[in-house]
Amino acid sequence: MQTLSLKQVRKKLGLPETPEDRSKKLLQKLSLCELKYLAQKHRIKVKGRISEDWFSETKMPPSKRQYVNALVKELNEAQIKREIGKIPKTERKKKRKKSGTWFFRRLSTCIKITKIEFEQKEFTLFSHQCSVSCC
Repeated sequence: MQTLSLKQVRKKLGLPETPEDRSKKLLQKLSLCELKYLAQKHRIKVKGRISEDWFSETKMPPSKRQYVNALVKELNEAQIKREIGKIPKTERKKKRKKSGTWFFRRLSTCIKITKIEFEQKEFTLFSHQCSVSCC
């Protein structure tokens, strides 16, 4: 037989959730960026953790759970609902497509492509126009 936590006892007895549990559920639906924004807006500092190895120490950033727990202590459910509507939408940056290797990118900048018609056929001529030796 194991000891039940207070949350488990409340659930077994059929008691309603506490306001803290409801606000935690609201915050867990948010992304890490949105949680960081809320913490910054309400001047809540969340410390990360330090992992120690044999010869070095590494600082780890705060996790999502740490942000949720810190915000629950400061904000109530009504404040969280109000703030969720005010969070600005962040646009994702488009990644640039990389085309080939550096050699082909450099080569394509110094080659002139010319299309000509000769006896009703289209030909493509490639001519190298570079003052610096790149090839």
